[in-house]
Amino acid sequence: MNYQELKIAFLTYISRSGSTLLARLLDEYDDVCVTTEGELPLELFGVKSYTPITFDSKQDLELYLNNILAKTRVASWNIPNDQILNLCNQVGFPINGPQLVYILLYAYKEIYSPKARLVIYKACPFMPWHISESMQHFPEVLYIHLIRDPRAVYYSQTNSINPFKGTPFSRSPLKTAMEWKRAIRLIRDYSEENVKIMYYEELVNE
Repeated sequence: MNYQELKIAFLTYISRSGSTLLARLLDEYDDVCVTTEGELPLELFGVKSYTPITFDSKQDLELYLNNILAKTRVASWNIPNDQILNLCNQVGFPINGPQLVYILLYAYKEIYSPKARLVIYKACPFMPWHISESMQHFPEVLYIHLIRDPRAVYYSQTNSINPFKGTPFSRSPLKTAMEWKRAIRLIRDYSEENVKIMYYEELVNE
């Protein structure tokens, strides 16, 4: 298998919706590999008004990778730069952001679950309102959206510390409720072929 044959999915959710549980359950399947939480920059995906970045040379890409590894939790994936650069050389430059996402996920799979045919990217988090823009650059990707009772989401947010800010994920029930409702409205616009909806409470019960 090469990176172009790899099937990938993006896990989307509101913070504290139970994504760690879902990721652990999915990762138990031999043909599925779920990444640990990554922070791939949004310009790779072409979301949040970003145009997908393009790398014209090996030197450009190497500088970018060093920057990612220095500032994000992608470093915890422990993928050697040489492995990524070798894969990129096989593809040939220029390489755009979506191609690099596929290559990074392929490299992750080769290290942690070589037999897997599907890699699920778990961001921190990849928000539901990024789906529409992302689909323009990743038309073949499956999106898995996790929904949890908003009361439980808010309770968890108020009792959990955001590691980046050092404060609770939320102190406003109104803000959490509006964010949750926005996600639900957006998810309903997609077909089952594009977005699979899972419910935290069903995962726990079953």
